[in-house]
Amino acid sequence: MIPNKKNKYFTLNYYEYLLKSFPKILRVRDYPNHDNGIILRHDVDLSIDLAYEFSRIEKRNSIVSTYYILMTSDLYNPFSNESKKIIKNMLEEGFEIGLHFDPTEYGDVSDSILEKHFVNEVEIFKSFFDCKVYSYSLHNPSIHGKYPNFTNYISVYGSGIFSDDCYISDSVFSFRGKDLPKFCEKSKHQLIQFVTHPAQYFSNGKVSYEKQINYIINKYYKKMDSIFQVNKVYSEQRSKYKIEIKKTNK
Repeated sequence: MIPNKKNKYFTLNYYEYLLKSFPKILRVRDYPNHDNGIILRHDVDLSIDLAYEFSRIEKRNSIVSTYYILMTSDLYNPFSNESKKIIKNMLEEGFEIGLHFDPTEYGDVSDSILEKHFVNEVEIFKSFFDCKVYSYSLHNPSIHGKYPNFTNYISVYGSGIFSDDCYISDSVFSFRGKDLPKFCEKSKHQLIQFVTHPAQYFSNGKVSYEKQINYIINKYYKKMDSIFQVNKVYSEQRSKYKIEIKKTNK
């Protein structure tokens, strides 16, 4: 049954309903061997923790997809101990973890220099997580307008899976006028790439970033509090601190 919500798309329940309605779901790395199906990709822009919670829906439905991690993120650290455990666990479960690459981190450089930076990020990623990298996603390409193609790696913006006829994204809570279920019905006969940003599905159907931002802020505060409790001065003063964190229901 379709969940009855005003903006049903951006809820965890509706996402699970969609998964069950898709006839065939593929990781990005798998699509070259198929002529039809949903290529399911997730860009992790805000939080690895939220992305992991999101992946649990897929896990309990025996589905694996592709998650792209932004190594140059200002909002999360993919190399922290906690993040490493999450990523390695997902890899062991069969999820594909790829590189979410931001060309703007390297300024106005030539294509050859940019590819060297890309390969460097890939090598660091492979070494740290002891895994292969098959594909990559670009961070905010519609803003910076750069769509580089790197040798030996699958680009999610490559021909065949990136066109108005076969590509649908939930970026900024919008499907750009496309009816998501009807559009994905075409996957019975062709390849469709469906892109999500996991944090958006924690908004309880609202077109709002408030819930996920508060989740991230509260989790960061809890981590800081836990780390600083070994500090004698902090421990003595902790009960006097007035730190206002807006609470939201999970």
